[in-house]
Amino acid sequence: MSSIAERAYNSTRANKTNKTESAEDRAFRLAQKHNSILRLIENVTDARSYLQCRNTISSFAKEAGENSLDVVKLNGKLTDRIKVVTQETQASIDKLSAEIEEVKNDKFIESADVLQELNTLAEHRLMQFLMQLGTNNTGNRRRVGNWVVQADRADACALMKLASLPQYMNYFTTKQREIILEKSKSEAEVIWERNKEPLIAEKNARLGQLYMKSLNVRNVLKKVSNAEGYYFKEGEV
Repeated sequence: MSSIAERAYNSTRANKTNKTESAEDRAFRLAQKHNSILRLIENVTDARSYLQCRNTISSFAKEAGENSLDVVKLNGKLTDRIKVVTQETQASIDKLSAEIEEVKNDKFIESADVLQELNTLAEHRLMQFLMQLGTNNTGNRRRVGNWVVQADRADACALMKLASLPQYMNYFTTKQREIILEKSKSEAEVIWERNKEPLIAEKNARLGQLYMKSLNVRNVLKKVSNAEGYYFKEGEV
């Protein structure tokens, strides 16, 4: 199905050709069409608007001449415009990707006094855990499992230290490591991280739209280059 601009163009053309048109009237009409296409080019922002504009230029060329100076210039302006759109889209992708990484890498910062007190308590708890571990691996794993379930924040920090020691790291499952990592965070940090999630999701959704826009433009340009002069329907892109 042809674009709205194209249908309007063909409708106007049909009405005009049903009447006797002077050379002066024809020149004026084509000048108006030329100017309207210039405005279309300025408003090209994606694959669909590019294709609509290209098809309108193709229809205009049937009257003005395929190799006329006006048509050549219009096609040149359209090519320049889609290059700008491509560059701007890539710049937006790069900028948004950097913003997402910045949000992801942003860390919650607690006061040095709070962290020092937590670390001192965790070191004390770690010594208590070490004294309870024996030589029976099965028993040690059971103890670790209970500690993980019952851990408060200081315990969780101590257990993370324990899990980092080579001789004890096999006592912890991947799930248990994830649990103590979460338990080692303050309530304020948990809320802070939770608030980041919708922001990251929103930015990722926007990034996906930009990637799709960029892909559509590339696909349309490839089709156009492989079928120069072909009149594309919107459903073909």
